[in-house]
Amino acid sequence: MFEGIIHRLWTLMPEARLEVHLLHQTGLDAAVSALMARIDQPAILVGHSLGGTVAMALARRFPERVAGLALVCASPRPPRPTQLTYWTSLLRRLKDGDLVGIVDEIVPSLVGSTTASAYAANHYQTCRRMALNTGAPGLAGQLRIQLDRVDERPALGSYAGPLLAMAADDDCLVPSAAVREISASTPRGEFALIPRATHMAPLTMPGTVASTIGSWLHKNFSHPGINAFTTETQKVE
Repeated sequence: MFEGIIHRLWTLMPEARLEVHLLHQTGLDAAVSALMARIDQPAILVGHSLGGTVAMALARRFPERVAGLALVCASPRPPRPTQLTYWTSLLRRLKDGDLVGIVDEIVPSLVGSTTASAYAANHYQTCRRMALNTGAPGLAGQLRIQLDRVDERPALGSYAGPLLAMAADDDCLVPSAAVREISASTPRGEFALIPRATHMAPLTMPGTVASTIGSWLHKNFSHPGINAFTTETQKVE
């Protein structure tokens, strides 16, 4: 999903080292440990949705290893009781073999509030295919990461690095108010709203996302040799 953004960032910043890390682990601690194992120097983490959850958790546990954070459509809040109940029910349904039913239930929320629009229709099948390709074990692992989420706002208050929090104005999963809480919680936080974008903004609007991240990188990391690590999932939230 990050191919378009990676290509554009390389064009903007050919000196940067860019790597993509997919989340295949079960549970937040395991996901953080797997990402840490691949970071050999302080890195700039770019995380979308659940990837942002992992990036914030890594910065909370190992702030010295995170030079900067760029988070897209990520929430710093802990799960609500209704979310815990729903995600637990999805795990039971996955165990019963209802992957297709779950995918068809959640994909409309990924492509925006106007799922009947031509814009949404252009991306519905892509998102559905990504979710199905994740498979039941992969989706179950992501749900367990969701269940492990904590309130990241207190720890963000002591994070000293630059941070960019990007929201999509047609995000049915993560409201812009929640994303604003990320930038408001940290001393060097910045907020950006992506117009006419859904939760899948890195997929549907890679140019806008990349240019926003690129401008932030140039502003805060003007030296060459930027080590940027993106984190993503095959299926988001």
